[in-house]
Amino acid sequence: MKKLVALALSALMLVAMPFCVSAQEPQQPEKIVISEETVDLGNGLTVVTTIRATVPKAGARAASETISADKTSSYRVSGEEIWAYTIYGDFTYNGTTARASNPSDDYDIYSSDWSCSSHSVRASGASIIGSASFTSTNGVRKSVSPKLTCSPSGNLS
Repeated sequence: MKKLVALALSALMLVAMPFCVSAQEPQQPEKIVISEETVDLGNGLTVVTTIRATVPKAGARAASETISADKTSSYRVSGEEIWAYTIYGDFTYNGTTARASNPSDDYDIYSSDWSCSSHSVRASGASIIGSASFTSTNGVRKSVSPKLTCSPSGNLS
């Protein structure tokens, strides 16, 4: 009887195993840093702008390619990150044209002295265009307007 139960459980596990494996989340393509630029605003203030994108799969090229990318503007005081604003989008390009879609944005606040007073994002042609304003508790207001553009050959700027 024990052998019959063990055999039945083994059979059940063999049948159920593919369902457990197939229920795993698909892995998202890894994003790599395409470029990073630091602009010194003086008085210890800097803005670090970083562009990241998914890596297109190696192999035969399709008629068109799609990549996901983001651009982050990070505001820093004496090297300490105070807030960051990021725009996201998908870009389809084919060597002749490029098109942006699925715009979204997000922000992070790292200092309790700052808050985001407004933010918006849109797609226009081959670009994702964002805008955000941040205000400190002492009335200082900083705005950023990042633009992420894809060329027909897939280069991001």
